[in-house]
Amino acid sequence: MAKHSALIVVDMFNCFDFPGAAELAKNAIAIAAPIARASLRCLEQGGHVIYSNDEVGAARSATEFANAMRALGGPSAAVAQQLHVGPETPVVVKPGHSGFFKTSLEGLLRAENIQRITVVGVAADLCVLATAIDGSMRGFDVRVAPELIAAETPTRRAHALAILEESFGLPRAD
Repeated sequence: MAKHSALIVVDMFNCFDFPGAAELAKNAIAIAAPIARASLRCLEQGGHVIYSNDEVGAARSATEFANAMRALGGPSAAVAQQLHVGPETPVVVKPGHSGFFKTSLEGLLRAENIQRITVVGVAADLCVLATAIDGSMRGFDVRVAPELIAAETPTRRAHALAILEESFGLPRAD
């Protein structure tokens, strides 16, 4: 990723405490290490990595989110211990599905002159989809990395990718 690019990591700090969570957790564990590798590559190339996450207690920093997930144990810890975060890793806490809705994400991206975003994480058919669509509506060059997104089922993941590609013309990440 180039200097004016960002990797947006969606909802990977997750309690997995909802219907269908067991399948999503299994799939999130599978993409956690590849997301960590993509994060490191992005930073090495001068890009930015920003986490967009649902609220988890009082956590506000990436380190606090990771620690909260590790304390939960189970799949939450299995995902969190694989991710690459530090005290300076930005986190945008979102009140709904989109990382842009009622958050500072757009302002943060514009302040850094970021033009291209690649959205990764969970769930492909909810928060990843909403974040990608909202980013496109705000004029960002949006990509989704299919190998770095997960949903509860392969069918739901495939449907989300189809919507992004066919309805919104969003290309897959390089």
